[in-house]
Amino acid sequence: MTNDLGDLKFDNVLAQECETVQDMMTEAMQVCGKWFGDTVTTTDEQKKWIKEIYGMLLKVRRSSYEITLYDRALRIEGAEIIVSEARIKSLDDFKDFDKKISTTIQQNLIPTLQSDESKIFFHKILGDFYQFLAAITVKKTPEWETVVASAKESYENGQKMLDNNKNSLIKFGLIFSYSKLLAEICDDYQTAVQMVGNAVSAPNLVTQSTEELQLVALNRENLTNWSQKI
Repeated sequence: MTNDLGDLKFDNVLAQECETVQDMMTEAMQVCGKWFGDTVTTTDEQKKWIKEIYGMLLKVRRSSYEITLYDRALRIEGAEIIVSEARIKSLDDFKDFDKKISTTIQQNLIPTLQSDESKIFFHKILGDFYQFLAAITVKKTPEWETVVASAKESYENGQKMLDNNKNSLIKFGLIFSYSKLLAEICDDYQTAVQMVGNAVSAPNLVTQSTEELQLVALNRENLTNWSQKI
């Protein structure tokens, strides 16, 4: 059997999921544009940094998703070898990304931003990058532990700046991403359920936009699914 990754045949469900991921990343680019669109003036240098950040994020996200698909396709003969080779290639491709994206976000971009929400947004983006990188890395290895710790640190840096008494798109987005790291990468469903439950289970929860309502619904769906795994 050839080791060409393109030779793996996935069913229609997996193909649809792949399309959904591409749609999600396209939407993420649009969200980024909202933060730095008509309401905020950006310099050419900031735009360059944002473009670099999203370029790296898209590449590592695509690889992490592909490897997830390969992991689910282990019923195919020889898939174990393909998954191993894919991990090695992806980690080699991204070995310099973590330092570069961390420097670009934390040292270059965030100090130039004016609003707390825009700073939180890019702490979340950095956490997302490390979460995707963790999905590529073999679990429970020292490398995996380091990447997961970096993801947690990035999300927590964003959490420190949140106004917990105020519901917002960035708040629900940060909770959605951080809780997915805890549950789906770290298998810590208990902490993930507690985090999401505290945010979205309040009886007087009020959302201000359709986007916020959608994120609350996604968080609640995760809360239901993860609660069954405790």
